[in-house]
Amino acid sequence: MESQENKRQSTILFIIFLLALVVRLFLAPFIPGYISDMGCFQGWADQVAKVGFSQFYSSDMFVDYPPGYILVLYPIGKMRMLFNLDFNSPLFLLLVKLPSLITDLASGYLLLCATRKTKLNFSVSLLLILYLFNPAILINSAAWGQIDSFFTFLVVLSLWFIEEKRFPLASAIMVYALLVKPQALFFFPILLFALLENKNWKTFLQSVVAGLAVFLVVILPFSWGKGMYWLIQKYQGTISSYPYASLNAFNFFALTGGNWVEEIHSFLFLNYKIWGYIFLLIILGAVTFLFFRWKNPYKIYPLSFFLITSIFMFSSKMHERYLYPALILALLTFIYFPHRRVLFTYLGFSITHFLNVGLVLLYSWYNVFHLYRYSPYVLAISLANLVLYAYALYAGSHLYHDRKLTISEEQLPLTNSSGEITIK
Repeated sequence: MESQENKRQSTILFIIFLLALVVRLFLAPFIPGYISDMGCFQGWADQVAKVGFSQFYSSDMFVDYPPGYILVLYPIGKMRMLFNLDFNSPLFLLLVKLPSLITDLASGYLLLCATRKTKLNFSVSLLLILYLFNPAILINSAAWGQIDSFFTFLVVLSLWFIEEKRFPLASAIMVYALLVKPQALFFFPILLFALLENKNWKTFLQSVVAGLAVFLVVILPFSWGKGMYWLIQKYQGTISSYPYASLNAFNFFALTGGNWVEEIHSFLFLNYKIWGYIFLLIILGAVTFLFFRWKNPYKIYPLSFFLITSIFMFSSKMHERYLYPALILALLTFIYFPHRRVLFTYLGFSITHFLNVGLVLLYSWYNVFHLYRYSPYVLAISLANLVLYAYALYAGSHLYHDRKLTISEEQLPLTNSSGEITIK
């Protein structure tokens, strides 16, 4: 009987993942995406396939991404050349979006592994796997064509290995994530704090070596004939090219009228840039305090969720998509700290994130890239995000103070009359 039940569950999961793939393959080739982003990815894939790694950053082509994702685009460009695909063909568009489509499914599989590790009942696991059909997830990879899915999968995979105390592997993956997108830097405090808490200097050194090895392997092919600091200059150029309080990110600064306003613009008695630094210091201080006070092996997921949502809400230079990792982090938090409030937070941010990204994508098709700072849509969704953030803090305080909400590998979650997913 148990074997038959396992077979039935495996069949259901196979169908769900297959449907998730089919939906993405149906949408991706026929939705043009965010035109400037897709043009960059297609152009970079073509360019690196033609000139190789060492000459890629030497050309006059605009490139504001570090080399980690250029490595992924290289075989895509080679495939276009091999099969002589038209640059504007749906098939080439699909190929460029394909890494994100695949990592969508990989992230879903990580969620499934987490539910199995904690022995969540199958019905709850199915509920969480619906992440694969979340419109806020689909719109990023299959529609927009961005790589937040690829980047987020690397970050979450690194957190997974941090939880398992496989620190060299976690460090190697996190460094590669940084070479894909600079936003990985947001999560480095979690890795550093976990290494310090581990109190094993041999492991710390091994982790540094592993991260450095990945760093060198990735950048050396692109570094021939360049100065020692070319990559630092690339990161500095990328960050300084967006000197705005908010770049269509519906957050606290957007709520104050700061959307596409230069960050040196005054807000109250300081400017947005200084406020961003102040908030960032407060956020890092709070994460540091909570990390070393909270004696729980699964704290990395709620603290990572807190970190990325806080930075999105209160830092300058935020794009609309930077809240994306919070969605899967909310689900991972729920798996290890099963409470309905966490699910409500996930659902709420899924709606606001979809509306934020969807509006920006929709307006881009009409060549409108800067949403009006006092648009009722911008202000309303920004306010909703702020309310959701406050609710998330309220839910998180319960997770921190209520030790009974933590799940162990030998326990199953059950719903009680108060609405909590309690432990049997």
